Amino acid sequence: MWKKALVLSSFLAAVACSGIVTSEVPGEVVTTSNLKVNVAVSGLSLGDEGCNPTATAAKPAAAPANCAPPGERAGSGAPSMEPSGDVAPGCGGGFTCRQTSVQLSFKATNEGSSAPVQITRVVLLEETDSELQDLASSNPRAWTEAGYAVWDQTIAPGAELKASYALTAPTWSKHGASYSKRYKVRVTVQVGDQTTTVDSAATNREAPVAT
Repeated sequence: MWKKALVLSSFLAAVACSGIVTSEVPGEVVTTSNLKVNVAVSGLSLGDEGCNPTATAAKPAAAPANCAPPGERAGSGAPSMEPSGDVAPGCGGGFTCRQTSVQLSFKATNEGSSAPVQITRVVLLEETDSELQDLASSNPRAWTEAGYAVWDQTIAPGAELKASYALTAPTWSKHGASYSKRYKVRVTVQVGDQTTTVDSAATNREAPVAT
């Protein structure tokens, strides 16, 4: 029994660290052509301030000024097992620019006709639903057997797909720069001539990792 519990706890820890979250409540759109599409948030990664879609993601960046304070493990709010010092664990050395992104899942019924998809708004929220900042979306891609590929943002009857959008970086320095607080995004999606709004579940922003 303890082995099963250990495996389960390891799995949950891996999910918590991966940025994979689901929608609190999936949305539904029914277009005038009678195409019904269920929309949900299937993933959310809250990256680094200043790491925008036009930036070079692989370029090392300076250590964030808002690294976790000494003695605190970044992202957990829990005491670190490492000795504290002038620089918090994980805040030394070079850093990789990690982009903020959201993943959406779409499931369409067989009725109706193909329809265009568009994200009309993304809002960063505190877990308490307080709005913090609008984030622009770009670079829509759909998952294929070969990985993510450019997507024309059209969904056909009977289609099931997962899409990824790059988001502009939150200005964390204006929002408290916390790794222990939890945040979510509210995404407004237009399918054809109708819209729906879905929230992600709350998650922590990604803590800095030295490279």
